[in-house]
Amino acid sequence: MIDPLVSIIMLSYNRMQDVLESLAEIANIEYPNLEVVVVDNASTDGTVEAVTERSKEWKNAAGESLRIHLLSLPKNIGVAAYNRGIAHSSGEYLVIIDDDSYPHSQAIRRMVDVFQVNPQLGVVAFDVRHEDSKASVPVPSPDNWMGGPMKPIEQPYLMSFNGAGCGVRRSVLPVHGLYAENFFLYNNELDAAYRIWDQGYEIQFFKEIVAYHRQSLTNRTSKRAPFFYVRNAFWIAWTHLPLTHMLRVTGLLLFYCGVYTIEQKTDVYLQAAMQAFRGMKDIFSKRKPVSDRVAMQLRVPYPVFFTFYR
Repeated sequence: MIDPLVSIIMLSYNRMQDVLESLAEIANIEYPNLEVVVVDNASTDGTVEAVTERSKEWKNAAGESLRIHLLSLPKNIGVAAYNRGIAHSSGEYLVIIDDDSYPHSQAIRRMVDVFQVNPQLGVVAFDVRHEDSKASVPVPSPDNWMGGPMKPIEQPYLMSFNGAGCGVRRSVLPVHGLYAENFFLYNNELDAAYRIWDQGYEIQFFKEIVAYHRQSLTNRTSKRAPFFYVRNAFWIAWTHLPLTHMLRVTGLLLFYCGVYTIEQKTDVYLQAAMQAFRGMKDIFSKRKPVSDRVAMQLRVPYPVFFTFYR
């Protein structure tokens, strides 16, 4: 039986060393039918040149050159670049990673196994760990399940996933790809989770399927994360939530914007709210409320979106 093709989609932006280290780790993955699509968001640090120069160095477990497709974009389009990578990939299953993350050597095989056991499984949420834990914290073996199929961790709620390490069944994707084109950054996974659950697919977390995420030496600006997390939270509520839930969450977000503006002495949340409202007409034109079950049971940690300002 031929193993299905798996496409790893990596998004890069001005983190050349992280990309090179992650690709070196991907070469150690114990799965034979694999391709890697690196989508570069107009980096200026030599990432494209470095990947092009070194692409033949990396060999897979069979000793063959790692199949790397490099897509260089003319400008930075944020997480929409994942959709470009997906469009240029051919895998039945996709693995989404950041430029500073990579799957454990056995993660892809285990991911494929659980996808094939459960046709309703839309997304496999990896256990994304800090790379520092690699040597000290063992990865659970599926043998702990007495040779049976791996079981997801049971949760009393519906869950989203971590975009630094997850597997996606291609058939769950809408025409444009996995992520909303207008989000640019952050909360894109939550937006996708609403759509995936509402289609009748599942998102499940498996502790035996691990990815590692390092602390990149290239940090981003302190206002970027809080701005996009909060703006996109408004847009998610307006796109996906039934009317009663939408009004409640909108009021809650406005309340948090006021409280944390005072507490953290920053105007970033007011800026995010204003831009959200400026885009309201476009967002409402795309509005497609999910079922009450999904709206009530999908866990959304709204206060966390206000904790990224430094």
